[in-house]
Amino acid sequence: MSDRPFEPVPHPAAPPGPAVAAATGAAAEVPAAGSFPAEIRPSGAEPSGAAAAPSPSPTADTPADPLSARVAAAGPEELARALRLVLGSDGGYWERHLVTGETWYSDNFLRLVGLPPEARREDMHALIHPEDRPAFDRHYAAAVQRIGPFEVDLRCRRADGSYRWARLQARVWPDATGRPERVIGMVSDVHDERVATTALREHQAELQRRVDQRTARLAEALEEARAQRHEAERALEVKSRFLAHMSHEIRTPLNGVLGLNELALREARGEQLQRYLALALESGRNLLEMLNGVLDFSRLAAGATPPAPARFDLPELLAAAVRQVMPQARRRQLGVMYDVHGGPDEVVGDAQRLRQVVDNLLSNAAKYTPSGHLALTLHTRPDGPGRCRARIEVSDTGPGMDAAMAERVFEPFVQGDDSFARRHGGTGLGLSIARGLAESMGGALTLETAPGAGARFRLELPLGCEEAGAEAVAACPAPPPGHAWLAYGLATPARWLGDRIARHGWTHEVLPGLPGVLARAATAAPGPALVVLAEAVLDDAATLAALRGALPDTRIVLLVRPDWNQPAIEAMARAQDIALAFMPLTPRGLHALLAGAPPARPDAAPTGGDATAPAGAGRALADVLIAEDNPVNQLIITEMIASLGLQPRLAGNGAEAVTACRAHPPQLVLMDVQMPEVDGLEATRQLCLLQREGRLRRFPIVALTAHASPQDRARCEAAGMQGFLTKPVSLGLLRSELRRWVAV
Repeated sequence: MSDRPFEPVPHPAAPPGPAVAAATGAAAEVPAAGSFPAEIRPSGAEPSGAAAAPSPSPTADTPADPLSARVAAAGPEELARALRLVLGSDGGYWERHLVTGETWYSDNFLRLVGLPPEARREDMHALIHPEDRPAFDRHYAAAVQRIGPFEVDLRCRRADGSYRWARLQARVWPDATGRPERVIGMVSDVHDERVATTALREHQAELQRRVDQRTARLAEALEEARAQRHEAERALEVKSRFLAHMSHEIRTPLNGVLGLNELALREARGEQLQRYLALALESGRNLLEMLNGVLDFSRLAAGATPPAPARFDLPELLAAAVRQVMPQARRRQLGVMYDVHGGPDEVVGDAQRLRQVVDNLLSNAAKYTPSGHLALTLHTRPDGPGRCRARIEVSDTGPGMDAAMAERVFEPFVQGDDSFARRHGGTGLGLSIARGLAESMGGALTLETAPGAGARFRLELPLGCEEAGAEAVAACPAPPPGHAWLAYGLATPARWLGDRIARHGWTHEVLPGLPGVLARAATAAPGPALVVLAEAVLDDAATLAALRGALPDTRIVLLVRPDWNQPAIEAMARAQDIALAFMPLTPRGLHALLAGAPPARPDAAPTGGDATAPAGAGRALADVLIAEDNPVNQLIITEMIASLGLQPRLAGNGAEAVTACRAHPPQLVLMDVQMPEVDGLEATRQLCLLQREGRLRRFPIVALTAHASPQDRARCEAAGMQGFLTKPVSLGLLRSELRRWVAV
């Protein structure tokens, strides 16, 4: 075969057609791909140097190609229509006879390839861009081989030397015997389309390159961020462990300093020695307060206090915070008020963070109020399905502050009086910590104050809640109405309690002390349904016997602070069937007081689990097991327990505590957390398991630990402990906690 396309194709005798070649394996003659012929002849001319091959005619044995047959059968009108289409089209047409070598080009063909009409003898194959010739040759050879169409885009050189894209669409036509005879095609200008397509592809490639580049940078940034996050988490973990370790290591010796100081103060006889010890004890407590502030601030800044939402009784939690500040308020001779409005009581939120905020506010109020009182008021209202809003206000009768100081008081290390002449020490971190914790719970902490008008801190907090069902309402019916006498030495706390019982439908009278009650009893007929005696009016145990004689059928209740300690008066009250109720009265406690139920001990409602104090445990001789490994702490806690009239026992670690409880179950366990061999958490889990299985009598377990973070409290509660005391512990706080479970 020839190496040049479109050269005449010789017809040997009896040439095999495509079908015959396919059947016999013979190869059909195919014009080779190479270059256009150097000579381009007009129609009908013979190729130079060669005789024209005779044109084969169709025979009866060889049917014509359907398309060829249709062309042959076309009439003048159809041919004229086809000619008009060709002449009217913008495309360039050409035809090549593969046997004779005759070639025809339309004027548009020459125009599209950029040649004048007189350039008909130009080597058209040479006009194709060298890079596009291989593709053209492949498409051409394949079309001739299969006698079919082909299409290829290529660049053609113009007269000015530039190249322009063209689209070649052609078809190989067979003769009557089925051999390739003609190539007929059309050329159209697609330069703008190809340039646009190429530009689009290049733009897409550039975009893809940029995307890949930015994706790689993003992947690097993400990997770096993951590494930084891992490093930050590791640093946070190290910082959290450091804070917990430092808290424990500082509190443990501080417990020895404060505990022994308090015990020595109880035994001191000389007035000067008592004054020295009292000052040392107060200094130690100030040091503890600063330690708590610094550790809390560090934990908040480090994000080491993750939220821990849980279900809890909101009024009970706030009452516990008020009870904790009562010893401080008593030392400063301040009144403490508490009130609750609205509901519900059961809410869902971060109880530990909320308690820390309220503790800071109450401690701050007690610290800066020289005289008068401090008060906590709770307002709760529904705020949509499953939601409620709580407004907690802590107010005092202190000196207040001006607007400039009020704007700065929530900043770290800022105090209400930061001059050199200030009377109060401290780090100035309490309110900053309180606001940070409030905001972390989605709440807001604000201040209303003016010079000489005290201060009112308001905490607005969103909480979850559940609507009380009919069964819950039926289980707690409203108490029947009645009339009460309130024996108070001060008018303000009497008015607060009177307002609370009035909301339950009760009437009341305020009487000035026990003599006033006895005088009123002599003339009253009948007597009141209830008499409430504030602890401030109790100065003589014998007067209680006279009061019971004057009002033999009236319920009489002593309303005292948790740290109240008057054994003689308490013994007389029990002998006269006069109950003790502990301040502040929660909604549950007030309801029980008005309904005639026996007053509950403070916080006596179980906080979780099933290891509650057995009924009547408070009346028996209290045997308290102390699980503590530090010898100094053993001495301090043992002496404190003994001073409260209880019977202490010691266990040096968690394993000894479990063994001691199984041998002789106590009425209460004070459990340290960090101990050798078996720690307090594991020992508590073992004891609770024995109690659930019925192999051990139930008794409360109270944590007494130097691990003081909210997470530590949560871990103790999860293990099964029902109380939580932190070292250093004072005798007043220890008494308040033990009164929840045993008679102290």
